[in-house]
Amino acid sequence: MIKNNSGVLMAMLFLLFLKSGESSAQNKPFLQITTGLSFPGNSFAGDLVTTEDNGFIFINEEFIKNNYAASTGVNVSGILKFPLESKGILLAALTGSYSTFNTFRRSNLGITVVNNIEDDVNFESNFSVSTFAMGLEVSPSPNSAVNPFINSSISLNLLALSLTRNDALNVIFSDSFRMGLLSNAGVNIRIDKEYYFTLSAGYHFSNLFFKSGSNTFEDRVTYSRENIPINDDEGNFYTNLSNPNTVPQYVNGTTKKVNWLIINLGINIILGK
Repeated sequence: MIKNNSGVLMAMLFLLFLKSGESSAQNKPFLQITTGLSFPGNSFAGDLVTTEDNGFIFINEEFIKNNYAASTGVNVSGILKFPLESKGILLAALTGSYSTFNTFRRSNLGITVVNNIEDDVNFESNFSVSTFAMGLEVSPSPNSAVNPFINSSISLNLLALSLTRNDALNVIFSDSFRMGLLSNAGVNIRIDKEYYFTLSAGYHFSNLFFKSGSNTFEDRVTYSRENIPINDDEGNFYTNLSNPNTVPQYVNGTTKKVNWLIINLGINIILGK
């Protein structure tokens, strides 16, 4: 049912894009290019490692089970916008973006215990999201020097996650398709006839639909394995990341919301001038 409704909505948005070609020449399409910071929220953020009283460090038991240990990252996006009527107040927006997290987090260096032997260790995790989105924007003062706007889009997202220990032992999770909602609000400030400066803030709910998980031993979350489900849906799965000396344990994972706040700066380029 969700897939059918999503298909109908995407088709309607596509028709709006086609109709946008009939817009008045006075209101040209434009390309908005932005970059900025992404701040993970909800069950997306967390601590990758935990330090025990004896000083040894291990992967936090909450990782994958209750969060993805994400920290502040950066993003870059391009948004093509088309007026849908002669005044240019209502626009269609086509977005492509890439967000990567843990950009400013220092490497987790320390000493761990493997097979009862103390060993130097370096833990690193990477989480990135590639996004394509289609939506609508309202811009009440399109010809003003200072022009506020607000938009909302249906987003199609590819989530990628990996964990590395000492640059050798990897845990590679499957690239996971999810559908969500991306909303932004901001202001365009005119520089000249062709360019506007842009300041915006937004929020992305990237995995509202199609969450999944696996409770089979074949999909256990352990080192030296690939194509592991990210287990963002509530349910049980096998893992021993926090204690590789043991056999994978059957744990209960919670629903994980891959949501984040976006603060961006950018420029608008008027097309067709």
